Amino acid sequence: MLTQGILASHAKRGGRSRKPGPPVHDDLLAVVDKHGRPTHDFTADAPNQKWLTNITEHPTGEGTLYLCAVKDCCSNKIVGYSIDSRLKSSLAASAIRNAIALRSPVGTIVRCDRGTQFRSKTVVRLLKNNGLLGSMGRVGACGDNAAMESFFCLLQKNVLDTKRWETREELRLAIVVWIETKYNGRRRQRGLGKLTPVDFEMIYPAGSYTLTRLAGHYWHVRSLNMLSRRRRGLRTTHPECQPNRGQTLDHEGHGDSPAKEAVRLSAAKRPLHTAATRRQL
Repeated sequence: MLTQGILASHAKRGGRSRKPGPPVHDDLLAVVDKHGRPTHDFTADAPNQKWLTNITEHPTGEGTLYLCAVKDCCSNKIVGYSIDSRLKSSLAASAIRNAIALRSPVGTIVRCDRGTQFRSKTVVRLLKNNGLLGSMGRVGACGDNAAMESFFCLLQKNVLDTKRWETREELRLAIVVWIETKYNGRRRQRGLGKLTPVDFEMIYPAGSYTLTRLAGHYWHVRSLNMLSRRRRGLRTTHPECQPNRGQTLDHEGHGDSPAKEAVRLSAAKRPLHTAATRRQL
């Protein structure tokens, strides 16, 4: 080919150079910290004030399975979700519709990313007809929806990456069981005062405790129980039961509190009675 002056032509494959579409909602959770840096407030004082939603996917032997979940910022409970084999706007709309039917919210802020499913007319119309406020973050900023990504990280560790899934139905059943029984009903969270999301929402209407007050009250009672076990000579195997490892929080949820000092003084006044000292007595 070179002797005859013939050259091969290599065509350059064109890539997808689409620009992200404009946001259909304002960023309602954006705040500025004391250092002047933009951040987001994912905390809520009551249920149904702020919701987070996003979509994740995982491969199976039959193809990819998609999950859209809705999370409450107050109790971290998954209040709605939808699972489908196709990534369409109906997936996001179905998850939000399930959450609305379960919680009946009013004026709730629904936080999502700039995906095409959440910018669709179906989802925008659904939020508007039910009196919900949409909120969208920036393009390529993973921290704008970090609180929802933390849930998907737990899902990946506990379900998705535990084995190879042969069928979509097998993975779908495993996701539903883990969300309903493990995450919402059995998994305790430190941010909720070592309570499950279901237990936290049951306790919340009974009093006006804030999140930190509830967490501080829990750890204060827990430390007193562990001290009582040591006084009775019972064996404590939990790491927090060992000396200089546990931490007692005050009613505001902070460490090194007056409650911790009071526990120390009480322990100093009353000697610990072990099995050996009981025999001597």
